[in-house]
Amino acid sequence: MVDRIHADRKADPHEDADPPVRPFLVGENGNPSAPSLLGVSKETYRGWVRDGLITPVELPGGIRRRLYLLSDLEQFAASLAAKR
Repeated sequence: MVDRIHADRKADPHEDADPPVRPFLVGENGNPSAPSLLGVSKETYRGWVRDGLITPVELPGGIRRRLYLLSDLEQFAASLAAKR
């Protein structure tokens, strides 16, 4: 039996839309930390940051807190794996 309430109502175009994705920020310390996610020491990780291979995000007002997007770290890890 068809539920008349649902059968008569118009579909909401936003009903099945994915919720907005919030960026997941990872720091150099904490759990999980950016170096641990990449499987390297803090020294190696900081060298990559110093060389500009990994870039921290800028927070509103130009504040830099050594926070990194998880998606950037995953992309960097994939590029490392492709080179091996």
